[in-house]
Amino acid sequence: MILCMDVRKMLIALGDPTRLAVFECVLGCGGSSAYDTETGQCDAGSVGAVASCDVKCQLPCAPNTVSHHLSILREVGLITSEKRGREVYVSVVPEALEALADFFSLRQATDPCCSGGSNLIHLQK
Repeated sequence: MILCMDVRKMLIALGDPTRLAVFECVLGCGGSSAYDTETGQCDAGSVGAVASCDVKCQLPCAPNTVSHHLSILREVGLITSEKRGREVYVSVVPEALEALADFFSLRQATDPCCSGGSNLIHLQK
């Protein structure tokens, strides 16, 4: 089970635009294990996680930058990685997506700021 604090860490991690793009790339491949460099599309016919080198091919930043962002996403529990031979494959952790969805569903239903009982500091203009 993913704790509320973990969700907070996930949200902070996804707050970085490059990291969000890396996560969307892994998520967008939907577990595909191949990337077509000609078309820029994931090979939906393959089963498994996307190779980290394929993620690096899709994003306009240095490979070590992508590796750094993948490491942070892994640390907060959004993705997992597995070494297969010489390649490292990454995939989204389904429970992390569920935790984020639950967090937003729960927040919408029980948000104290909507019921007048907010502990938020009100800023004056």
